[in-house]
Order: sequence, then structure tokens, then C-alpha cells
Amino acid sequence: MILAGWFTLSVKELQASALAVNYEENITPADSLSEEEKVNYLLLYLEKLPGAVFIRNGKEYSPQKAAEHLLSKWNKHKERVKTAQGFVKELATLSKSDEPYQIRFQDGHLEKCGELLQTELNRIEI
Repeated sequence: MILAGWFTLSVKELQASALAVNYEENITPADSLSEEEKVNYLLLYLEKLPGAVFIRNGKEYSPQKAAEHLLSKWNKHKERVKTAQGFVKELATLSKSDEPYQIRFQDGHLEKCGELLQTELNRIEI
């Protein structure tokens, strides 16, 4: 069991590090990314939001926990949800209770997670 947890963490770290270079270089619309890479990029983008708080069903989580949660949803549903657009619309917008996921930024303003990720996805897909 411990080994399985370690392996899962290592896979997450590899996924994140594979896109970390692209993320830090600021992906541009000219970059050609697979759907999986786009989703991984969005998860890394979310994880790196400075001072942000992810709100799910009224509870607050770190951006890292938010990224882990959305990654688990993606892994569970990616056979059905095959695109980054689908990921945002079907997995990263609402909780099971139909409450919108929200992000509270360091300055206090709230934004819906789905809208934030859709804006970033639009930026890299144009």
C-alpha cells in the first residue's frame, strides 16, 4: 500500500515536471499540445496560483489539493471525457452536488474555477 502511494505520487510528479518547463516558459497558442498535455498544463496552472484558495462545497483547499482532486476526476473519467474542453466543462466546473468550484484569489475576489480554466485553455488553444 505504501509503495502504491509512492508510485502514484511519483507519476504525478513526473506529469507535473513534464509540463513544468512549458508552463514556466509560458505556453503560447503556437505550441502543439495533446489533450492530455493541455489538461496537465491546466492542473499545473491551477496548482501554481499564488495565494489562491480553492472552494469546493463550501470548504477551502489549497491549489495543490484542488489540482489533485481534479486530476483524480480526470483519471477516472478520461475514457469518456477525451478533451481538455470536456475536462473543463464536465469535470472542473461543478462538484457532484452541482455547486460551482470557485477560486478565491489573494486579493479576495472570487472566480469560478471552470471560467478561469476555460480562459486559460482558450489562450493556449487559439
